[in-house]
Amino acid sequence: MVAKGYLTKLLANAAVKSYIERKEPEILSHLELVANTVSMEEAVQQQQGETLLSAEG
Repeated sequence: MVAKGYLTKLLANAAVKSYIERKEPEILSHLELVANTVSMEEAVQQQQGETLLSAEG
């Protein structure tokens, strides 16, 4: 998801994150929630990876 990647990079910038935190802390919490949300596709890939690792062990 393009938006998630952009938000992740944006929030990794300390100056940007600090500015949003000072000016709009509520918006920052929502942006962080979006950036930390795992998409359905990512969840399936993680589950498949865990299944493969447990099958090998």
